Amino acid sequence: MEASSRTAYSPDCLCCELLAHKWTPQIIAVLLAGPRRFSAFQVKIPTLSDKVLSRRLAWLEQVGLVSREQYSEIPPRVEYTLTEAGLALEPVIAEMERWSNQFGRDSNGGQGRPIDGSLPLAFGRPRAIDGLI
Repeated sequence: MEASSRTAYSPDCLCCELLAHKWTPQIIAVLLAGPRRFSAFQVKIPTLSDKVLSRRLAWLEQVGLVSREQYSEIPPRVEYTLTEAGLALEPVIAEMERWSNQFGRDSNGGQGRPIDGSLPLAFGRPRAIDGLI
C-alpha cells in the first residue's frame, strides 16, 4: 500500500488513547451485547479483578463511554450500558476482532506464541468471549 493512499493518523487520536487503557476494549466488547451487571463482567472476563473492573467502569463512566444506572431495590442492582459514544466504538472493536482473527500469531511465520489464554486480550481470543461481536 502506498503511503499516499493510507488513512491519515494523528498520534494523539482520542479513540486510540481511550482504547489503550488496559481492559477497556474487553469491557466495551462485553457491553456491546447490551446492559450488564457487575457479575456479568466477571463471567465474561474472568482474569479481570473486581478492583480493576470497578475502577475501569468508573473511569469509562467519567469519560462518557459508559452509563451506570442504580435501581432502588433490595438487593441493590446496578447496570452498566454503553452511551452513544460507547456504541459508536462497535466498528472499531469489530475491526480489532477481524485483525486478531487474521493475524492471531506473531509475524514469525505463525510459529510464535498464540494470542489465546496466554494474553489478556479478549478481542484476540474470539472463543473466550462468545457471541459479543
